Amino acid sequence: MNRKSIISMALAATMIVGCSSASGTSATGSDSKGRVYYLNFKPEADEYWQDLAKEYTEETGVPVTVLTAASGEYEKTLKSEMAKSEAPTLFQVNGPVGLASWKDYCADLSGTDVDNELTNKAYELKDGDKVAGIGYVTEAYGLITNNALLKKAGYDASEITSFDKLKKVAEDITAEAVKTAGYDSLDAAKKDGTAFVFMGHGTSHSAKISYSQMSTQMDKLGYDNVFIGTVEGEPEETSCENVIKAVKDAGYKKVILRPLMVVAGDHANNDMAGDDDDSWKSQFTASGNFDSVDTQIAGLGEIEAVQKLYVEHTKKAIESLGKVSRSASSSAASALEDGTYTAKFNTDSGMFHVNEADNGCGTLTVKDKKMTIHIRLVSKKIVNLFLVSAKDAEKDGAELLQPTTDKVKYSDGTTEEVYGFDVPVPALDEEFDLALIGTKGKWYDHKVSVSNPVKAE
Repeated sequence: MNRKSIISMALAATMIVGCSSASGTSATGSDSKGRVYYLNFKPEADEYWQDLAKEYTEETGVPVTVLTAASGEYEKTLKSEMAKSEAPTLFQVNGPVGLASWKDYCADLSGTDVDNELTNKAYELKDGDKVAGIGYVTEAYGLITNNALLKKAGYDASEITSFDKLKKVAEDITAEAVKTAGYDSLDAAKKDGTAFVFMGHGTSHSAKISYSQMSTQMDKLGYDNVFIGTVEGEPEETSCENVIKAVKDAGYKKVILRPLMVVAGDHANNDMAGDDDDSWKSQFTASGNFDSVDTQIAGLGEIEAVQKLYVEHTKKAIESLGKVSRSASSSAASALEDGTYTAKFNTDSGMFHVNEADNGCGTLTVKDKKMTIHIRLVSKKIVNLFLVSAKDAEKDGAELLQPTTDKVKYSDGTTEEVYGFDVPVPALDEEFDLALIGTKGKWYDHKVSVSNPVKAE
């Protein structure tokens, strides 16, 4: 299928995935051709939707507006836009859970062209017999193991898949919170109208699924008054705003906040329990929904069961050193000759990566056993990098990595100016900290590594 066909089908879908405005009037406008208003969930896809909208308008004459919600603010933005006289004609919901809130705004897509194009009806999102939506993004997670390597190391796949341990951790951290709060049991706390909120860090990395898994485990255990939140608000349902709503909707009037972190450090003392308006304690209190909001300042590392888990994992890691040969590439780092190489630049986030024109690589320069990699990014939205943590980057005198203006050429022949950076590399195949700040002025922590150097010809 060519690009134009894809464009036509995609935006044809937007024309039929309609919704009613808050007043019950049509949101398509009065002109005969109508128009499309799409509320986009993913900031990283904004530029592609804008291009798609432009091309569709050029081909059909139908005006298309694409509004992209800020990261972590989609649900809030959707509520605001739905209250307007001209609500979105196309919007996204987070699977069956999101559909429960927005099903009344969804058109029935049964028998439409886009529904008929489906090769698998499992992609239909249904409200009874009504096809209320069509799957747009499907995310799946799993573990891929190399059984041959595991065997050489003396292990098998069964040793790295233990949901029993997740269950044990959920039980132990909850029991500690209940005990600290002075209750005999979680059920006693529930009867007293008390909810426990565990606040983790959160991440944009796919590892954020861990928080959803912990929340699911709490549900499986029947811990109705236990909620999981994250400072970074990722995944979205773990944002402070959404957790407050969930606790309120569940009917609890007393809240106890506790960190879901190994160490009760800055995040626990400030982001969770601080006196600033944006702390979780302050936000829960300001909501006016709760009679009391208390905090427990104690990290997971203080819980004996968690300590034992760390000891167990550390022991296995130490034992494995004698069974698995060290990576040749690490020792090869010091052996690299002075010169220029093409090397992989690996990151922990799909939102932070090198330009697609470079196939995940940068230019590695080695001189006097020191390594620097030049990377070209996807745009000019990342304005500085810092070779340690975001916290240190904000200190006075921090020496930030300054951008260069690079021109990239794509496979279709088009060119674009983007920012590039020269990043010092401490070692090959070893993760190191690299913080970034974008045009919005907020620093983010990331882990990166450099691997697979190939001598430039």
